[in-house]
Amino acid sequence: MRPGGPVFERGRKTRWRNSRSSLNRPLEGGRLDLMFFMLSILALVALATVAPKLIRLRIKFFKWIHWTWAVRVLEEHFERWVLVIRIVLFGLAVVLFLFGVASAL
Repeated sequence: MRPGGPVFERGRKTRWRNSRSSLNRPLEGGRLDLMFFMLSILALVALATVAPKLIRLRIKFFKWIHWTWAVRVLEEHFERWVLVIRIVLFGLAVVLFLFGVASAL
C-alpha cells in the first residue's frame, strides 16, 4: 500500500493516513453536539426573557389585521400568556439539555 493512502481502522475507512490526529478533529466525541444544544438552550432562555415584548408584537399584529377579539383576549390575559410562554420555553430548554447530555455520554 502506498504511503498516504486509505487506512482501515476498526472496520471504518478514514480518508487519509494523518486524519487520525486530534488536531484535525478537535470537537470529536460529542462535544460539538453538546455545544449546539447549549447554544439552543441559551437562545430559548433569551426568548423567554423577551416574552412580554413578543406578546406585545403579537397584539400589534392582531390590531394591524383588525382582529379585535384576539387583541382583547391577549390584553385581558397578558400576564398569563407571558407565564405560559416562559414555562413552555424553559421546559423545552430543560428537555434539550437532558437530551444533549444523554447524547454526549
